[in-house]
Amino acid sequence: MLQEQYLQDYTEKFVNRLREESSQNNGVVDLAKWVNFLTTDVIGDLSFGESFGGLATGTLHPWLDSLFTTLKTFTFIREILRLPSPIIKAALARIPRAMMEHQKAAVAFGAASARRRMAQNTDRPDFMMSQTELELAAITFIVAGSETTATMISGTMYLLLRNPAVLSDLTKKIRSDFPMRSDLTGTNLQKHKYLNSVLKEGLRLYPPAPDTLFRTTKDRTAIVAGKLVPPHTSITMNLWAAGRDPANFHKPLEFIPERWMEDALPEFQNDDKAAFKPFSVGPRDCIGKNLAWAEMRLILAQLVWNFDFLGIERDSRLWIERQKIFSLWEKFPLNVRIAPRRD
Repeated sequence: MLQEQYLQDYTEKFVNRLREESSQNNGVVDLAKWVNFLTTDVIGDLSFGESFGGLATGTLHPWLDSLFTTLKTFTFIREILRLPSPIIKAALARIPRAMMEHQKAAVAFGAASARRRMAQNTDRPDFMMSQTELELAAITFIVAGSETTATMISGTMYLLLRNPAVLSDLTKKIRSDFPMRSDLTGTNLQKHKYLNSVLKEGLRLYPPAPDTLFRTTKDRTAIVAGKLVPPHTSITMNLWAAGRDPANFHKPLEFIPERWMEDALPEFQNDDKAAFKPFSVGPRDCIGKNLAWAEMRLILAQLVWNFDFLGIERDSRLWIERQKIFSLWEKFPLNVRIAPRRD
């Protein structure tokens, strides 16, 4: 309940800022930027007791601004470490010094944030780990708790704008099922079947963590997907490919939320829903998935409840199609035209 109050407060600030920005720019806002401000402010407060100030200032904290460089570095290092050992040292030496410095700075900033939080005198009922654990996990808290959720919301809104009939259906359902803005609570939204179906379809077509998820067999041969896999072998599944594979989903490239409904048309009855694992599975699945779902439901519902979405600006019309993947998506501005709802 305490987390929900923080989500509600920050989402209200977010909606107000979108109103201000759209009124000053002929209705155009960079949705990806403002959603990022929202999710980083939320996770900063929940993790370290202090917001990053994005919604208030309209600018990204310098550390967050350089975070994607850090993620690129991580991606390169991860792949380099999979090479034969004689090559690793030479390959690591070729990584630009600036990228390595970004990574060191990111770790240092996260550790400092954790120490500040531990030093605060507060009766706030946080779940506290040891200082060492918090320092080591700080970057994971911020990245996993903000970037992925922001990516998901931006991507789903892009897909909705590319599919106006679905956007219209969602808007009508949210506004009719929740006449008052105060009705948009976590409990109510969790039960909304169409909203959840839209989000699942967004996750299928645009998983916020699209990179491969590695697992390693132990000291014995394993059977994976009906195949014998030798001991100590790395195995992976690409979420982007799995979600778009016609062997798993009918009409895999189309945005059809109805496929997730209990009364889905017969043509979707054979969809392999088990292939849908956007938060991974097992003991290493996403520890923050419940928070992510609560954020995604609330933010998307607040967006379509408060605003009419009029279209994508020309410079953002291939928003997903132009992105590259470095562990996470390398996003561009998502400029969309909005207006306060008119009933």
